[in-house]
Amino acid sequence: MPSEVWLLGNPVMGSRSPSMQNAAFRVAGIDCRYLPRELSNAELAGVMTQMRENEQVLGANVTIPHKQAVLPLLDSLDPLAWRVGAVNTISRRNGRLLGSNTDVVGFSRALDDCGYVVECKSVLLIGAGGAARAVGEALRTRAATLMVVAREPERCYLSSGCSTCGRDGRPRDGPCSSTRAPHPSRSGPASPRRWTSCARR
Repeated sequence: MPSEVWLLGNPVMGSRSPSMQNAAFRVAGIDCRYLPRELSNAELAGVMTQMRENEQVLGANVTIPHKQAVLPLLDSLDPLAWRVGAVNTISRRNGRLLGSNTDVVGFSRALDDCGYVVECKSVLLIGAGGAARAVGEALRTRAATLMVVAREPERCYLSSGCSTCGRDGRPRDGPCSSTRAPHPSRSGPASPRRWTSCARR
């Protein structure tokens, strides 16, 4: 019986990822199926239990709107996923679920591949969801300044501050607040990292 990798999100039934991934499995000679599973937030915990118990499942990709909602349901996070606060890949290892984030590296490579130079430039990032968090993490050490605009400022986390509040976390001319992000990893550090939330409207 072939192994399975799931695509978790809503909506995903129209996604082209299964066709692409299944073609790659065939070319590589891997006996595995890539299957979309469209589910609500309320169904997410049950699906994580299914993944732990089903040895046929190797893992999953996570897309909108579950990249952040899935965090407390996982057994551990890699350091980058913890820093970003969003997961797009889940690996099943001995019945435990490890969350990771490949969006940061993917975005950085895309910038490099297209030859766009972001260094010494100011960047406006619109949005504060899982994908936006990854882009912000990729840009925060490259762009001269990084400002985030979001409908929900409380979701707008940047791990080292932003141009609105400054690197020291103190507000300049926009609303700013600090919060502690709960660490969802059961095997991670005891003290959660401090994040600064900032937004301009």
